[in-house]
Amino acid sequence: MARPGTIAITDFDWYSYLSQQRSWDEVNFWKPTTTQPFRAPEFSPFFFKLKAPHRAIAGFGYFARYSELPEWLAWECFGTANGSASFEEMHARLERIRAKIKAAPQKGILQIGCIVVVNATFFSRDKWIPQPRDWAESNLRHTVYDLDVGEGARVWAECLARVQPDRELRVAESEGEVELPRYGSPVLIRPRLGQGAFRVSVTEAYNRACAVTQEHSLPALEAAHIRPFAKKVLMKSEMVYCFVLICTVCLNKAI
Repeated sequence: MARPGTIAITDFDWYSYLSQQRSWDEVNFWKPTTTQPFRAPEFSPFFFKLKAPHRAIAGFGYFARYSELPEWLAWECFGTANGSASFEEMHARLERIRAKIKAAPQKGILQIGCIVVVNATFFSRDKWIPQPRDWAESNLRHTVYDLDVGEGARVWAECLARVQPDRELRVAESEGEVELPRYGSPVLIRPRLGQGAFRVSVTEAYNRACAVTQEHSLPALEAAHIRPFAKKVLMKSEMVYCFVLICTVCLNKAI
């Protein structure tokens, strides 16, 4: 399959909250349990599909990475990009879904599956795209489509027709180094693109342990810059390596 894309069942409340803002640099498409890890090619298209009675593609983005995180850390990393106005609201929604699907109780700290989607775009109701015609009504799992043929190609073409050209992610399509923008839309402070995804990536790259002491307590770990961010033009291959994961004790000593 030359160009795969994932079409995933999407919680309507998650969509409703995030669609109040048409585009997001990153969102956390969470799963209430970690029983089925998600895998897909990096930066492959990821589509948000609403189930019955809507039966529509309501937006899309590009898959960045998958990680299993405690609920509190997912909120620290992504905040309202989790599709909720508060941590309490997100937790309550997760609990309702777990009860509905009769999920097996988890031991220890609750973990959720975090599918990080970047360059996410959400469509208003009048821009929704009909779901694939061959989608089985009973199918409640994500499905991979070939975006070069059939229904996959139709959905992909209609999604691209609804977004501005500068919203299309080019990173995965380039064979060489690509200079990436480091800041999002101007606000009172300049937000760095993908702060949540960077924190998750650095945490996983260091095996969830302080690079100095090997401390594994997640609340004590911080992703810190090795080099000043504002003075560095980041290339795709070196973004994660400009960071280090260290515990707060080491961080305070460094300061």
